[in-house]
Amino acid sequence: MKRNAADLLSIALDNPLVKNLPPFMSNSQLAEKLANDPFAHIDWTSVSLADRAVLLNQLKTTFCVTETSLRIAVALQALLWDGLLARDPCQPDQRRIIYEIAEYDFKQIKVQPWRHEFIGGIIIRGITGVGKSAAVNRFLSLFPQVIQHGRNESAQWVEFRQLVYLKVPMSSDGSRGGFLQNCLRELDAALKTDYFSRHQGKQWTVERLLVNVLHYLALHRCGLLIIEEAQERNLAESQFSRDFLTFFLRLLNHSIPVVIIGNPLAFSILDSFSQDQSRFSEYGDFKIEPIFDFNDEEWSDEWMGHVWGASMLDQEDEPIENLAELIWAYTGGFPRILARLRRETINAAIQTGSTRVCREHIEIANRTPSMVGANKLISAFTNRNWRDLEQFRDIPIPDMRHRWEQMKLSNANLDPSSEGNSQVTKEPAKVNDMPPTRIRRKNGKKIPQKNRTESVNAVALGQQFEADDIRSQEYVDRLGRPETE
Repeated sequence: MKRNAADLLSIALDNPLVKNLPPFMSNSQLAEKLANDPFAHIDWTSVSLADRAVLLNQLKTTFCVTETSLRIAVALQALLWDGLLARDPCQPDQRRIIYEIAEYDFKQIKVQPWRHEFIGGIIIRGITGVGKSAAVNRFLSLFPQVIQHGRNESAQWVEFRQLVYLKVPMSSDGSRGGFLQNCLRELDAALKTDYFSRHQGKQWTVERLLVNVLHYLALHRCGLLIIEEAQERNLAESQFSRDFLTFFLRLLNHSIPVVIIGNPLAFSILDSFSQDQSRFSEYGDFKIEPIFDFNDEEWSDEWMGHVWGASMLDQEDEPIENLAELIWAYTGGFPRILARLRRETINAAIQTGSTRVCREHIEIANRTPSMVGANKLISAFTNRNWRDLEQFRDIPIPDMRHRWEQMKLSNANLDPSSEGNSQVTKEPAKVNDMPPTRIRRKNGKKIPQKNRTESVNAVALGQQFEADDIRSQEYVDRLGRPETE
């Protein structure tokens, strides 16, 4: 006999852990909820131009929905719901698991049993400034962190505080004790408990803390455990790297979803174990990168349209030819630096008493201390020079070098002027080898690239480097050299 789908859905939605969550959203509904422009639909006439600078910091709450950020949100929603539905407190076996975990410490069980079932996890990797945490934080902003429940006879509780999500940073020193203390602090901050103060003293060994943190996360039915700031030094190179991964696997084994966010170099140990990699990436292994080319539609349509388009001034920006190329050259394609430049640009306009953003304000902003601090990183990415990356210890140089070489090869294959002059065999590029830049098309036809002689002022772009830096002249030459159509 066929089962009624409506009955199955009704049973799932009767789970008290999901009853008070926002309704499950479709992809299009998620995209609409995620998008955020803090300056949209605001009448600024009631606030003087000078006073608007007070609100400039709100620009950081602007959220641009990209293909990757939407996929991350879809995966997070699925993981959250699947984990909560699997732990229905109205089911006796699920309540029994909570009691069993509580007895691990009381009975001093040193070897905890592994259960047959696992929930999956999510990995989000990327270098600094690409929007990893921003994508997750924007999704989490759609949910309450804690839900207070009253009496529930089916779940057998008088009152209950449900933890929808918890964000915990990895310990800076790579120690397990430091991470577990971070967990207790964050639990207290969210639930208004005193777990941290109750677990101080020599009697609280790392092994006992592990058991108790696992118990508290299970007890409060943590929907998502977000582990942030995973770096090479505190995960991959830590002497406890394997112990960390075992603990995270233990969480998955008790149906507590784990999301690990960090630098690509942090995952070398995890990636070396196929089973671990499979468990932690069951709901997605996402790699977020800066925009490598100003011709990428995501840059021109999404980032430039939403982040650079945000404004609190009375008039629209002054039209600037090849603006997308100019801003990419000044930011290296990094979303965080783009938002920083926009903030400084609007502030420059305000401070000069202008009611619109002009080219001169962009130039002023690009020389501010907050932008100068990122010059080395921007320079390496705009010039696609992997040797310049050697000054940074947290960037996967081989990956960047391979990406840029593939882009160079692909561009050579697409350039008719290189025929007969290149030693490279022009075979069709495989799909997996194609660079991230998407060829812009309209009605199925390729839109010709603009001649570089119409490009942004090459000399101005070259001035972002020191005068005696050879890259300055190389950059000017490259931007000033016409391309063959």
